[in-house]
Amino acid sequence: MKRVQSCAASGITVTVDPNACEAHESLPPFTFRHRVIPAVQELVAEQFGHRVPDLAAICAAVTARSASQLLPGERVPYEVFAGSVLVRLPGEAADPGGGSEVARAVHAWAGRIHPSGRMEVADLSSRHLGSWLAASRSLSEVRFPRAIWAFEGEVPRAFR
Repeated sequence: MKRVQSCAASGITVTVDPNACEAHESLPPFTFRHRVIPAVQELVAEQFGHRVPDLAAICAAVTARSASQLLPGERVPYEVFAGSVLVRLPGEAADPGGGSEVARAVHAWAGRIHPSGRMEVADLSSRHLGSWLAASRSLSEVRFPRAIWAFEGEVPRAFR
């Protein structure tokens, strides 16, 4: 049985088939993620400006709330997580391992821990980390994914 969910604040309407994937052990459907990602990014920029990644916590909160509201039948809600991001920079000789590493001490993302213990990461502010890195290291613009929505072990290795 398919359900239609709407979130008036973001203008998102999603049709979800709860039987389409095994509950709690898979990511939301691809179509869901790729409709929510631009809607959340647009909403945060519209309401709070373009100072992302400084707004990573707000982006994470909007993502967590939206995903929890729009995915009916999910018993594991999304939460906001905070920590640091370590970026590995290829081509910079800074350590014997062959690459430089730069950390952003404070970052936030949405996610949830599935019953299996797997951590789902939904970081919709990741695309702006390149501008932070360029400003903090005087480097040319470094590109990051538009968003990261994956299990923790599947997050790009250069960005953990």
